[in-house]
Amino acid sequence: MSERTLTATRPYVPSAIAALVSLVLAERTCVTLAVTGRSSFGLVLAAIGCAVSLVSLLMASRSDSWEGRRHVLLACSACAAAVLIGALGSTAMVDAGTSTVTKLAGVPVSSCELEVTGDPTRSKDDWLVRAQARLPSGESCSVWVRGSERVGRGTTLRCVGRLSVAEDDEWGISSRRRGVFGTISVRHVLEIGPPSGVIGALEGVREGLVGTIDPGSSDGRALMCGCLLGWRESMSSSGLSDAFSSAGLAHLVAVSGSHLAIMASALEGALRRIGARPRLRAVVVCVATFCFVMLCGAPVSALRAWAMSVVASLAHLAGRRGHALTAVGLVGLAIAAADPFSAYDLGFLLSVTCVVSLCVFSTYASSVLSAFAGEMPSTVVALFPHRLRRLVGRGVRHVGDSLGSSVVAQVSCASLCAVTFSRLSLAGPVVNVVASPLFLMSMCVGLVSVAFSWVPVVGPAMLVVAGWSFESLAYVARLVSRLPLSCVAVEAPEWSCVAELFLGVLLYLWWPRPRGRVLRAGLLTISLVLVCLFVRWTLLVPARVVVLDIGQGDAILIQDGSSSLLVDTGPDSAIVEAMARNHVTRLDAVLLTHLHDDHVGGLDDLLGVVDVGEVIVGEGVSSSMSAELVSTVADLTGSDPVEVSYGDVLRISGFSFKVVWPHGPTEGDVNADSICLVMGWEGGMPALPWTRSDACLTGLLTGDAERDETDSIALAHDVGDVDFLKVGHHGSAVSISPGTADVLDAEVAVASAGEGNRYGHPTDECVSTLETSGSDFLCTKDVGDVILMPSARGPVVITQRPARA
Repeated sequence: MSERTLTATRPYVPSAIAALVSLVLAERTCVTLAVTGRSSFGLVLAAIGCAVSLVSLLMASRSDSWEGRRHVLLACSACAAAVLIGALGSTAMVDAGTSTVTKLAGVPVSSCELEVTGDPTRSKDDWLVRAQARLPSGESCSVWVRGSERVGRGTTLRCVGRLSVAEDDEWGISSRRRGVFGTISVRHVLEIGPPSGVIGALEGVREGLVGTIDPGSSDGRALMCGCLLGWRESMSSSGLSDAFSSAGLAHLVAVSGSHLAIMASALEGALRRIGARPRLRAVVVCVATFCFVMLCGAPVSALRAWAMSVVASLAHLAGRRGHALTAVGLVGLAIAAADPFSAYDLGFLLSVTCVVSLCVFSTYASSVLSAFAGEMPSTVVALFPHRLRRLVGRGVRHVGDSLGSSVVAQVSCASLCAVTFSRLSLAGPVVNVVASPLFLMSMCVGLVSVAFSWVPVVGPAMLVVAGWSFESLAYVARLVSRLPLSCVAVEAPEWSCVAELFLGVLLYLWWPRPRGRVLRAGLLTISLVLVCLFVRWTLLVPARVVVLDIGQGDAILIQDGSSSLLVDTGPDSAIVEAMARNHVTRLDAVLLTHLHDDHVGGLDDLLGVVDVGEVIVGEGVSSSMSAELVSTVADLTGSDPVEVSYGDVLRISGFSFKVVWPHGPTEGDVNADSICLVMGWEGGMPALPWTRSDACLTGLLTGDAERDETDSIALAHDVGDVDFLKVGHHGSAVSISPGTADVLDAEVAVASAGEGNRYGHPTDECVSTLETSGSDFLCTKDVGDVILMPSARGPVVITQRPARA
């Protein structure tokens, strides 16, 4: 028997897939260039080079004949055409959107009609939704609409408001990459029209079913609305969405390609059991999944996924090899060419990636797992009575195939998820084997219960049963999300997606025969390396203070051995990236100096990513915290916030932190309420192997406190000469007075501020005051993270990147 027959057969990858990859790469490159206003011909050439290299690799094994050379020529031509179309189309779309939003800025917002095109999401105290803004001239562009009232998909409105054109900051660039060119803040609604036509009818049915299910009553009901109706507001507010994301089960509640594939597979299996013919099965599956997409409100991402699945099913029905992948590639090409911004649509990218990867690598993954397991499955089957062995064998094979498919889906989408969410689920591949059957059962029961929800007595009873089924799935997600290291924070650059793509191409070309001994030895080696790194990053961390670069906000990480403290969490999810690059998976405590968003806004983003022991606030602040913030603290720690007051001392291994401000209870809602801490290191995990026993590190952490507060601290003799000063209020003009700067005499002063912030932080006055007193001044916007470690000759300072000239 030949070596090739001992493993899965390498499937044929058509030119349409290579062309689709080329088109997406070209569109991502050109959209970014157009949005940022940077002209880099080298990047365009790099995209073309990537496309041509990809095609050459894909077709290299067939180039020894005229047929192979014809395939290579066809694929190269298709990729070149895709790159050209992507470059021209994306540039034209960005220019058109920029021109329209410029015109929109020149007219009153009240003269424009806004049509809501997406589902609203809750953002702090208001709602954010995507809408199409139409000028009186008929031109239109996509904008965000922010207001205090919830408006559903398909709603039209006229309002008095203010348009903010997307700027060159992180949010603005991200929005324009997705085709959204500004934000309208609604002040007063003049006229509002309910959804009309098909969308209106669908929204009416959907909202009626949501009211019947009552998603706010339990996790099960919230999950039922999310899975059956695409209504995830209750899931988000209850933290259930974060739990599913941390457990690696987010694809089950997103109406995407993988979601529809699971449903279609179950339905087709049921039809096959009753003897339905292939054509009938294909038609029934297509119609049923279309009705389901409509029931979910017909989101664009779901319609795209449905179109790809339908064309793939019809091509598979034709019975010729490679047609399914060709169909997926052609549909993907049509979608990406019609809307260049889909290259930054995560739902579209995940759907295409998942479907293509499963078609190419699922059988190979099963053969790898089979080789890795060796004789173990046969041994397990032999333990059962003879009559049950056939049934158990089928079950074992099914688990192996499911685990293989789950691993392929998770690994293929890992870099996309890591780049977008800065987190990676480690439990996902295994949990999906358990959760997928439970999800199928819940969906079947749920769909039947929704269909009969209008029937008295029977309908409510069936909803109760469906609620129990979904409740069990929610319980699994929450249980897994609470496990240590079920989800870890990661920092992945955007190029990692391209790197993963090429690794996949190399694996496809190599297609090695799986060898059990090699696989087991490789897994053991990787496991040992990961264990060593885990011990180093979690138990043997040297004593250090890290002022984190998280934009316009504050976050300070203190570590010593296995102990860690985070002072403030910054404004948003940037804290997750900061935890990833510092390899933090657990925090003994998070201390919030006060309640401004730029200091507490990232707290909820730690959910499911970092284990937090307790949250600490100032005396009297707990009663002033919003209900949402209190709920986040409870979800993170399982308890209420802990309050500290003047004179209290916190200890984190060798570090001590004495509260020196404020002197009494506060509400925590102004800068002057900020907790100020005098820090000292008294010995613990050595900062460096050559650290002397007389090494020390002292400092003052000030939150947003300004010169009035720091002057009071200095006058009370609560602080003296320190090695390190965390500059208050991001380095504003009133951060510190010359007298206090002289008293502190800090060797290093560090301010935390975001690049291009509109406040001008840090100000020249603050920098001059500190440098005049003899301090070396650093700012996170210039040098990134700033690390300070104790030594006998003053603090050892390491920056993430060198200071700009």
